[in-house]
Amino acid sequence: MKKGILLLFISCIVSVSYISAAQYHEDILGKDFLARTMVMEDDYDGKVISTLIKYRNTPSEKAVLYVHGFNDYFFQKEMAYEYSKHGYDFYAVDLRKYGRSILPHQTPFFVMDIREYFPDLDSALAIIRSEGHSEIILSAHSTGGLITSLYVNDKKNEPPCSALVLNSPFFDWYLSPFLENIGIPVVAWLGKYFPRAIAMKASKSQYGASLHKSEHGEWDYDLQKKRDGNDMTMGWIRAIDKAQGELQKGLSINIPVLVLCSSASMPEDKKWNEAYQTHDIVLDTRDIQKYAKKLGPDVTIQTVDGGKHDLILSIKRVRDKVYNIIFAWLKKWNL
Repeated sequence: MKKGILLLFISCIVSVSYISAAQYHEDILGKDFLARTMVMEDDYDGKVISTLIKYRNTPSEKAVLYVHGFNDYFFQKEMAYEYSKHGYDFYAVDLRKYGRSILPHQTPFFVMDIREYFPDLDSALAIIRSEGHSEIILSAHSTGGLITSLYVNDKKNEPPCSALVLNSPFFDWYLSPFLENIGIPVVAWLGKYFPRAIAMKASKSQYGASLHKSEHGEWDYDLQKKRDGNDMTMGWIRAIDKAQGELQKGLSINIPVLVLCSSASMPEDKKWNEAYQTHDIVLDTRDIQKYAKKLGPDVTIQTVDGGKHDLILSIKRVRDKVYNIIFAWLKKWNL
């Protein structure tokens, strides 16, 4: 009788483990990566999903969750290898209407409020905790940096992670004074009434040319998931502008924050320039540094010479420096 109960107990444990494992499938990045679909509550367009990706690494109590930027998805295998090498289980999320998560009926990355992404982060972090991780680092790039800053600030009474690492966060627009001070506010106001109207048409960018190996870069990624340009709706611009306005007034994030950015920006032109490989041509790094100081009491700001907008897609000697900075900083905080 006791033997039968023991066998039943073991069978239940195995079954639960199998069901949990079965929720993952091999990811588009190959056998070293797994992915699982997270079904979210329907929104104004209908069905919504987000996607959690993880690297098949050695189990650790420490984990990192990476959040991509605008017009993006997770493809940076090297980042997963680096975190794994330093003792962190690596996860990434493709937010709703991005990358792996975009559905046929959806407009890419369309939201009317930044907080629409918060359930995606809630779900991803809940799964990571359920898989045995007590220490979680939230890492984010560009628009992901804006989203995660507000997300962590909203949850300051119960911090969802132990630290925040931001790579060139999108804290302000990089436009002419006229567009920043008049154009964007007008479009944001109109976005309340015409959220789906196109404010900025897609156009080819030199930033995309600096990244993809088909042009001047070294990276191979799916150009359908990380497109070189997408139409921007008034509703999306309104959502970003509102979020930036909230952040620029000052947040009170009560966990350690590391903000990284290139040491210099330059505007892009229609003609290719090799300097695009060593500057941020998407955001003004002076704005990043200015508003980073308003995140909370424990903010470290670090500039990186020769960095692109996405620092971990910079040339190798630069991204090696970026990783060294990140892991030295985490070690300083015993994370």
